[in-house]
Amino acid sequence: MTAMEALQGLDSIQIESDRILMLIGNSGISDPNIHEVQELFRTLKEILESEYSRVTTFVGRGLSEVETLYYRPAIIELWAESGIRSLLWNSRPDYRWRNALANARNYSADWSFNLRSALES
Repeated sequence: MTAMEALQGLDSIQIESDRILMLIGNSGISDPNIHEVQELFRTLKEILESEYSRVTTFVGRGLSEVETLYYRPAIIELWAESGIRSLLWNSRPDYRWRNALANARNYSADWSFNLRSALES
């Protein structure tokens, strides 16, 4: 994985988290939109789980330097610490979803910033 691919992956997690957060809003979600939001959340969760499995399976072999130093720890942190892992995609979006998505957005933004800073220096 190149640095640009890692950045694109982290940026897409941030964008999708923001997109779902905007659909949920602060006051919850209306019933007509709930299935759309659940599907978006399911997709994000599946991507994170798949990437987590990939980067933890190939520890020490098959990962580029960028993946080892930035992408792998970002994905592990996103999956283990954001709260997305423990949420059911078909549950009703609530404050737990907002917290987990905000955490995912923040973690991906932080790691993306770290990688961009390293590339610039």
